[in-house]
Amino acid sequence: MKFCSMISFALIKTDPGHERAVCRELLDMQGIKDLNLVGGEWDIVAKLTYEPRQTYSTIIQLTGVNKRGSRLLPAGNGFQYS
Repeated sequence: MKFCSMISFALIKTDPGHERAVCRELLDMQGIKDLNLVGGEWDIVAKLTYEPRQTYSTIIQLTGVNKRGSRLLPAGNGFQYS
């Protein structure tokens, strides 16, 4: 039997001009597996792999992050399949 762990994504909206500064801070955080600057409603998409709710709580406290525009897309704890 194999175990497939689930991940969560943080959709992060930044204040204008803060995208790169927020990315630099996110790169040093534990629990972030991948980080992408994107265009559209959100500015950054971060893949969270460790304690996603705790990591997200830390993210929205960063200077330049728009708390009202950011979202956490949680996933389950994982599942098993054969």
